[in-house]
Amino acid sequence: MSFIPQVVLASSLIALLSPSQVAGQQRLSLATAVRQAVATSPRQAAAAAALSRVSSGRREAQAQWWPRLSAEGAMVQYQEPMIVRPFHSFDLGTLPDFDRTLMQGQLVLGYLLFDGGARRGRVAEAEALEDAALARADGTEQAVVAGTVRAYLGALHALTVSRAQADRVRALGAEADRVSQFLEQGRAAPVDLLRANAALASARADSVAAAGQLHLAEADLARLTALPRESVRTPLLNPVTLRAHGPVDRDSALAAALSASPQLREAAARSEAAGALRQGASALWLPTVQLEGRTVAYGAAEARFTGEWQAGVRVSYPIFTGGGRSAGVARAQATEREAEAQQADVALTITEQVDRLLVRIAESVHRLAALRVARYQLAEVVRTEALSLREGAGVQSDYLRAEAELARVRAEVSEAESLEAMAHVELAQIMGRLTPESLHTIVDGGR
Repeated sequence: MSFIPQVVLASSLIALLSPSQVAGQQRLSLATAVRQAVATSPRQAAAAAALSRVSSGRREAQAQWWPRLSAEGAMVQYQEPMIVRPFHSFDLGTLPDFDRTLMQGQLVLGYLLFDGGARRGRVAEAEALEDAALARADGTEQAVVAGTVRAYLGALHALTVSRAQADRVRALGAEADRVSQFLEQGRAAPVDLLRANAALASARADSVAAAGQLHLAEADLARLTALPRESVRTPLLNPVTLRAHGPVDRDSALAAALSASPQLREAAARSEAAGALRQGASALWLPTVQLEGRTVAYGAAEARFTGEWQAGVRVSYPIFTGGGRSAGVARAQATEREAEAQQADVALTITEQVDRLLVRIAESVHRLAALRVARYQLAEVVRTEALSLREGAGVQSDYLRAEAELARVRAEVSEAESLEAMAHVELAQIMGRLTPESLHTIVDGGR
């Protein structure tokens, strides 16, 4: 059996499932689907791993504030006997010790006293990158939540469209049967049957397309939640309704988005990291001062060990680097300017998104009101036209046209309801308020 007949058959069965047939199966609420998607999302896992990586980098950078303690050991085999102890340990009354196998061990303690601020810049950069990774993880979770809600609403919308088309096919099939009977009795013209069959064929074609969209919607939801296809069949999904919301103030929404948007927080943190990188690069023009101390033990296999301590200060300054130092500073400055420009661009994008969503919300309210009125009135028109045809007083083309319009408006109402709910979800996402725990304050899809 080909794919399309399978889809049509599955769609018909789903559309005709009664509540009693679904009652024995476990329903999938929107909240459960979101939690499952967040727990299994590869994007979320990648963001968490990135956060762990940069957190380790921040701890590694902060460790530079501590002194370094290291132990070293060496054993060297010489062709000819070599002096075992350093020359300054000899005196006139003692002959030096020689051996072909020399051993040396040392314990070294070092501390970077001054580096012109390079260490401070590296630590600040690592801390800012950790903030950026934290914002990215937060934004990724919210994106996963929004994507799951979109797939869930898309599946419900596809089910509504599929059922509307199935109802249309049944109604037009009944009309074709009626005309066929009247034609046999000589009470209808052949053109009436042709017209009814043409409308029925068109409705079946629309039903096939609706079944395909339903198949894809269920596949999307199954993929996002990592659940078996049988667990996300649309009759098992709870209806989702938008909770009552008052008018959204543009200035308040924009201020909240600019202060809490994960994307803007990440961009701001990366800009701060670039500034710290530039400060660290400027330290290349200053010398470094290193404090060092060590304990060294010299000896051989057949000679006693001699130990001594050493302490000192090491000052280092690169006089000539071939332009590498200047290039490094210039690169860091350009990186900072780029990060600042990207931050400003993200702020502009967020402003545009808030404006678009507010317009979409306002448009959806009025469009839904009009579409619901049209749906009610068209249902009455279809009922009236069907009665007229049965009484022999109606016009068949008017009835067929009304059935097609009713199916279209039912689909548009479902789509508009999904778009309105999704606009509120996306607005919460931009404002940094979309979490699996807070989703129930925006839409009601069962807990």
